[in-house]
Amino acid sequence: MIVFTDGGYIDLRPLAWVMNTWTHEDGNSTDWDVMGGPCGFRYETTYSMATACFAGQLVTAVYVVADNFLYPTGYTTWIDNLQYYGKTISNPSDNSNS
Repeated sequence: MIVFTDGGYIDLRPLAWVMNTWTHEDGNSTDWDVMGGPCGFRYETTYSMATACFAGQLVTAVYVVADNFLYPTGYTTWIDNLQYYGKTISNPSDNSNS
């Protein structure tokens, strides 16, 4: 989830989970949803279309959420190689201010 200064946000999520399979998600997929801003609610859009709804806004927070409501006995989510504005975060030591 990426939150903007006006309180609106965009979410990236796969439409389906495949057990024991890596799922690649990126800005080219149509797995982005928009909540708020001048666009209101938009479902299944691209990253560029989603961020266009918040032109001129600043990013105030970024969250990675793993929700397991479909798997009451639990599951493991591996998240790796997060990329934003040309910076890749692959482990905690990558999270610097440079």
